[in-house]
Amino acid sequence: MRNVVEKYFNLEFNVIILAIRTAVLITCISLLQDYLKVNEALIVACIFGIFLVALIEVITIDLYIKYSLLYGILSLCVSSLIFALGVHVSNNCYLTVAILIIASCLVGFSNNINNKANVNSIVILFITNFFIIGNGFTNEHIHISMLFFGGFFFLGGALMVISGYGYYLIRIRQLKNDYKYLIKPDLFKELLNSFQVNKINLLFAISLAMAITIAYLVEHFLKVPQGYWMPMTALLILKANHDLSRQAMQYRLIGTLLGTLVALGICTLISNKFILSLLLFPTIFLMIITLARHYGAYVFFLTNFIIILFKLFDQNGEIIIRHRIIDTVTAVIIVATVVYGVLLLDKIYTRKI
Repeated sequence: MRNVVEKYFNLEFNVIILAIRTAVLITCISLLQDYLKVNEALIVACIFGIFLVALIEVITIDLYIKYSLLYGILSLCVSSLIFALGVHVSNNCYLTVAILIIASCLVGFSNNINNKANVNSIVILFITNFFIIGNGFTNEHIHISMLFFGGFFFLGGALMVISGYGYYLIRIRQLKNDYKYLIKPDLFKELLNSFQVNKINLLFAISLAMAITIAYLVEHFLKVPQGYWMPMTALLILKANHDLSRQAMQYRLIGTLLGTLVALGICTLISNKFILSLLLFPTIFLMIITLARHYGAYVFFLTNFIIILFKLFDQNGEIIIRHRIIDTVTAVIIVATVVYGVLLLDKIYTRKI
């Protein structure tokens, strides 16, 4: 039983505290949304800002907490601008494609060919992810300035950073004597050393650019509601290692399908916004503690989180669920086609040489 729990959940003290901080902030904002008298899209942007900093803290959990917070602040500043940029260019298909290709190259060439965790590569991936999400906001909320989107995104992330700094002040004495948290990286040096130009990364960048662009064009021309899910899924499941891509595709499909089944039950049985807001707490908590352990479990809770969140804003839960499944399956098909297509072309080219 213990092995099963450890396989799916990270129960380290600092991860649990991080999960609680994230869940409390998002739940409180959700509970207050009716009283804030702010456009629901801006509230969602604020929640995504919190989510970004939480993701950054998860991947930098082994760093000295001040450096983890510094990563969070720098990532938040860049992501807020990128998120706002995504909103701004959402109606410009050509410019969006150009930015997606550039971002794909940055993600691809920052890949570690030894499949070791590369913090800067993951940060670049997350920033690209939030450009895609911001790009999906525009069709319904074009009347809202990109500055408001970026500002509320930054506000949410800033609240998360402040809560992290508060935790640091509470535990400062213990942390100074805990050597596990004394890893002090040279951030700028590591960033410069993150990019590697080689055949594996070149093929990865090309595959990523093709998959994300195709997924974006499909959702753009078919006018898919919240179509950012398609290119976002392509970005997150495509890996330089084909076996890892295959595994990520399986986990994404299984996690999404099981998550939508549970979310369907929740949306069918519960319509009270107060109860739905409270349900966000356990969902977010479990999402955070599974993130670094098991991708399938993380996707399961992520799917529930997204569906409950949009259900809170009076959107039809069944429609959201249907589109989540269609978008995920479509993205997986696109990624599988691109991966095996690029692999086949590479083999043909290698034989000719």
